[in-house]
Amino acid sequence: METKLYWLAFRVGDTYKLSPFHCETRQQAIHHGLEHVLDRELVAVFSDDLTLTIPQMLELAPIGAHWWTPPQ
Repeated sequence: METKLYWLAFRVGDTYKLSPFHCETRQQAIHHGLEHVLDRELVAVFSDDLTLTIPQMLELAPIGAHWWTPPQ
């Protein structure tokens, strides 16, 4: 499998921040965000395949509904 880019959206207080993470699957990205980043709350994971801009991801992060990647 090849490595993909995922953007992990974290809530930090009243703001949202994105962190890039390279891994093979979305599940690995979620696991990393939940288990290894303990000082922030993971609210969404965006696949780079979605071709969203950083401002769009930050706008969608509060919804927390983007835990999916598009079908391949």
